[in-house]
Amino acid sequence: MNKTSGGFWRQFSRVIPETEAGDYLFSFLKFIRVHKRLPNRSMTFNDALFRAKTAPEILNPLRVFLTDKEFFKIFVSAVVGPQYVVPSIGILRSEEDIDNFIFPNSFCAKPTHMSGLVSIVDSGSVDLSELKSWLTMNHYPISRERNYRSLTPKVIVEPVIFGQKDITDFRIFCFEGKAKLICLDIGKYSDYRRAFYNVNWERQAYSIGYPIFEDDVPRPRNLEEMISVAERLSQWVDFVRVDFYTNGDQFYLGEITNCHASASQRFNPLSAESIASSSIFGNIAP
Repeated sequence: MNKTSGGFWRQFSRVIPETEAGDYLFSFLKFIRVHKRLPNRSMTFNDALFRAKTAPEILNPLRVFLTDKEFFKIFVSAVVGPQYVVPSIGILRSEEDIDNFIFPNSFCAKPTHMSGLVSIVDSGSVDLSELKSWLTMNHYPISRERNYRSLTPKVIVEPVIFGQKDITDFRIFCFEGKAKLICLDIGKYSDYRRAFYNVNWERQAYSIGYPIFEDDVPRPRNLEEMISVAERLSQWVDFVRVDFYTNGDQFYLGEITNCHASASQRFNPLSAESIASSSIFGNIAP
């Protein structure tokens, strides 16, 4: 979604009541505008996400807990072990915390309560005003994803993973506790593209939301371990995305995402949505 479109939905969200009915209306109209059709009851990728976003299940306490990037680390440590957790250098809960914190020369900062915002610093020069602005934000009014609504604003400071500023994200879609499809986000801060593979590391000829990354990506040496961890983390919720960073030998968990892109990304080509949906859900008929 381009910035102009994003601005439209921010403005539109301001006139829609922040109620369960208002959230449904906002999400329903956004789905129609993005996908040029009505949502339906099939197990098609975006329809399944739409239902996950608008149903009471999105307020499952575990889903809300996992949405917070600080609490997510607690869950990962308890379920699969602390060796998969990105170390936290600091958790900043106020502007005073930000002013008084001694930042390292190289670090990554993220708001624990938002989606997609990040500041990667490798020069020691920190934009404190950006970090402070995150403390006033709430992702819920922007996306109407209710699992974000009650989160407490915080900023988490971490090392730059594997020393790479533009590291590839490995995102494993899981359904009913089983890994089904793998999405690679490549060049997120330069030339954003995506590649899809099945769990046997066979290339899929489609993308979603971003152009297709045309080159083949070598199979990670630790793929089986990543899949095993994703399945262990996803067994309590029916459909989630488990995100990883890896150098092929070691990996860390990034986050668990309840509703990929808020059900608002189209497949490229559009016909691939049924292919991807079958890979994840099997029979996609209503």
